[in-house]
Amino acid sequence: MRAVEWAKNSLWLTAAGVLAISVATQLVSPRIFDKWFSFPNLLMLLPIPVMTFGFFVVIRRSLSRLPTRFAQGNQYGAGVPFASTVGVFLLSFYGLAYSLFPWLVIDKLNIWQAASAPEALRVIFYGVAIVLPVIIGYTVFAYRVFWGKSTELFY
Repeated sequence: MRAVEWAKNSLWLTAAGVLAISVATQLVSPRIFDKWFSFPNLLMLLPIPVMTFGFFVVIRRSLSRLPTRFAQGNQYGAGVPFASTVGVFLLSFYGLAYSLFPWLVIDKLNIWQAASAPEALRVIFYGVAIVLPVIIGYTVFAYRVFWGKSTELFY
């Protein structure tokens, strides 16, 4: 019940943070402002803020109903605030990624300028191509060796 109260209290702070980042990003660069508010993009991108607002409404309603459900012994719907929060953060990150792409530092450094040399990336690729299958193989081996060997604890 304390976690539900904490979530209710922090919900508005989270919404204010999402709104502040959204407004500040638009004000930092005219290029980003034009990306969001030019005519065809405006209609295509409108679902992002609308769905984000909708998720905040769902979170608030479900948090308000959880104490009653818990008092009745009903756990149904306890995952709705979590799932909606994941939706808020995914949409927020998608909007931020859309705003910034291809820039890592707004209007200063793009992803191609920040990338390593192709030769260094090739060495990293071959290292990952060798090491990753070994890690996966060892994990499978360890699970097969220890499968069924543990028992319930007795004190």
